[in-house]
Amino acid sequence: MTLEALAEKYLSDYKVNRKISSYLTVKNRICKYITAELGALPISEITPLTIKEWQNRLAVTGISQSMIRSINVSFSAMMNFAVKYFNCPSNPFQKTGKTGKIRKKINFLEVDEFMKLESVIDNAYDKLVFSILFWSGMRIGELEALTAEDIDFDSNTISIRRTYLHAIKVMGPPKTSYSIRNITMPEFMMEDIKEYLDSLPVQPEYPFMLHPPTTMRARLTKYTSLAGVSRITLHDLRHSHASYLIQQGVAITAISKRLGHSSPAITLNIYAHVYKDNDTEIAQMIEKDFKRASKTP
Repeated sequence: MTLEALAEKYLSDYKVNRKISSYLTVKNRICKYITAELGALPISEITPLTIKEWQNRLAVTGISQSMIRSINVSFSAMMNFAVKYFNCPSNPFQKTGKTGKIRKKINFLEVDEFMKLESVIDNAYDKLVFSILFWSGMRIGELEALTAEDIDFDSNTISIRRTYLHAIKVMGPPKTSYSIRNITMPEFMMEDIKEYLDSLPVQPEYPFMLHPPTTMRARLTKYTSLAGVSRITLHDLRHSHASYLIQQGVAITAISKRLGHSSPAITLNIYAHVYKDNDTEIAQMIEKDFKRASKTP
């Protein structure tokens, strides 16, 4: 059996057990980076050396470390499938391991840093997009998938019902069922959104897809440099919103729901470092409350 034939069987099984967006993402990953290069090889000839040489070539393609890691994970899972169902003697990844790094450090901007960033943005659309991401915590794909019908100016809410899947360039359901949610926005933000929508000569179906994420990422990098603040990604604006809510003492359950996480435990796991950074403030708060209580007759 060739690797390409194995991939077809693996993806057929994967499609049955996963949501369609996950299936399409993994299929694109396997076809573009794995079978396109190694598809003609019989799986019996895929050795640890084959994997190692493939990993070395993948490392110099210029794609991100997290994407390299994801591709490795998909390849290894496919080889485990071969071991389990097609008598492949072993998974070569057991010897080579997986390359690529999982991003652990989360970068975010404080409110005053974001205001400094906003002050150097000379493009109204850019300022609006970055502000929505910072003050809502939504994902960039969720913002791009918004239609005018998703925005309720009477209740100041934005409904998240779908997301744009960049890897496969299609609209699809949100990341999980918990990501389907309504986000209440501050009035100043809704006023800016209404002004933008009213200014459009023709109302597009998706008014926040004026530029692709690659363009917006490049512009964000330029603006952070001009403002003299930490370099962040589009997704870091979501992290900035979560960190802001945590520092304001918002309940973790409310933050989890606003972000569209499946449970508060996931939110805590992602943002545990923010709580650790506030450890000194917590001690000071306890000291203050203890002294006040001690003076109460």
